This record gives sequence, structure tokens and C-alpha cells, in this order.
Amino acid sequence: MDNVNNQNQDILNIMLIEDDFDHAELTKRIISNLGKTVKLIHVKSGEKALDYLLHKCNANKVNEIDLIILDLRLPGIDGIDILKRIKETKEIKGIPVMVLSTSGFNHDKNLAKKHKANYYLVKPLDQKEFIKTLKELKLF
Repeated sequence: MDNVNNQNQDILNIMLIEDDFDHAELTKRIISNLGKTVKLIHVKSGEKALDYLLHKCNANKVNEIDLIILDLRLPGIDGIDILKRIKETKEIKGIPVMVLSTSGFNHDKNLAKKHKANYYLVKPLDQKEFIKTLKELKLF
């Protein structure tokens, strides 16, 4: 199921896939300052993210996630492999994925783009850039 435009909905549903405590806290703080009601699902590993996306979302037959914020460097399954699985799975491939990484290397950016990441932002997350991205996705 493709992602539904959430511009007029009251709640923005975001999944944050991030294992680093400090980066997760900074991202959560920026999200909490959006001035919009946000339901945040935070998972710390690729395995837990895929379990949630492939089983819990699919079990409901409803795509409840409006945006995935994905770190590339994760324990176990890395961010690129998660991105591949998301974009190869019919029921969830329409969810926009924002890669948020400490890597500004073109290799990583190109790899994310190759596997259909919607956006690639470099940490630390900048609130203005984040809001601009949400507006481009019609989520804000």
C-alpha cells in the first residue's frame, strides 16, 4: 500500500531507526518541537525495525507509518539492507525514507539513492532542514 498524504491529518507517525542514544535524543527533541502531534516509534536495530514493518504493519493491512528516519550504521542488519527490504516490499515501499547518517561521503549518498531513499541528511539533524524535508514530503 502506498503512503497516504498526511498533510491534513492531525498525527504524524514517524519511525526512527537509530541505535545511538545521543543521536536519537537529538532527533526526538527536534521532532517534539515541530508544533504537530507526533507518534514516534523508536527502534534501535534493523531486526526490530523489519519485524515491526513487515509483521505488525502488514498484519493490520494498514500502513500506519508516514516517515521512516533511518541510520545507516546499525548493529546486525545495516541501514542499506533495511532500505532495500522496505523498497522491495509491496505493502511498505511507499513509505518515505529519510536516511540520517554521520557519513557525508558520496559513496554512501549514492548507495542510499540507488536503493530509493527519498532524502539523505547528514547528522546532526538541523531543525530547519528537517522541516523543509517534511514540507517537500507534504507531511508538514
